[in-house]
Amino acid sequence: MEVAEIEALTREVLPALRETPLVRTVIERSGSSRRFVKLRPAEGAAGTGVVAMHYTLDRPENGRFGAITDFLRGLGVPVPAIRHRDEGRQVIWLEDLGTEDLAAHATDDWDTVRRPLYAAALRAVFPLHRVAETSPPPDLPALEKPFDAALYRWEQDYFFARFAPHFSALDAAACEAVRQSPELAALAESLGKAPRRLIHRDFQSSNVMLRAGAPVFIDYQGMRWGLEEYDLASLLFDP
Repeated sequence: MEVAEIEALTREVLPALRETPLVRTVIERSGSSRRFVKLRPAEGAAGTGVVAMHYTLDRPENGRFGAITDFLRGLGVPVPAIRHRDEGRQVIWLEDLGTEDLAAHATDDWDTVRRPLYAAALRAVFPLHRVAETSPPPDLPALEKPFDAALYRWEQDYFFARFAPHFSALDAAACEAVRQSPELAALAESLGKAPRRLIHRDFQSSNVMLRAGAPVFIDYQGMRWGLEEYDLASLLFDP
């Protein structure tokens, strides 16, 4: 859907913005078969802006975004409010969280700035990590496939395909030997058997928005059963 179409549809479904002069900003986010457009009232105009998300179902998780948002809000996990949803035209309108995210503070002082922000993010995601696979809540929406041995193995292969060739001190043959090692296969099997809880799955700093200094999470449509340490590592070892 083109940006002009998204604006026209926004005016149609949100009466408060119907006659308001709007400034459009396309938000660039990599992949995921989604387009985000921020629509905010022009300077001097009344009203509250929104972010329109148009999605395709090339990735089925996109169609679950609304239901997962509702579920997370019910848990008390901070996520953006949904202003309107149109599943037929595959558009969801979200509150505008601004532009500040945790990644913007990557070079700030640890003790005075980053540590409090990281601690707040971990406290905020804790209600999600408390939900165990052995006792799923009745309102749990459909999820992506859980982390099992096969998915951990896929993650390992992805590491060796995308990261190791560019950053490892080992040559290609040595990297391949590690990738094929029985120890790495055993690790995937062991992780796949561990008790699972709900995880965000993409819990890097760019997906932790900051609103008045408090965390609000985005890009959680890949939520699934897994190990909470996966989210922790995603945040703390975010490249």
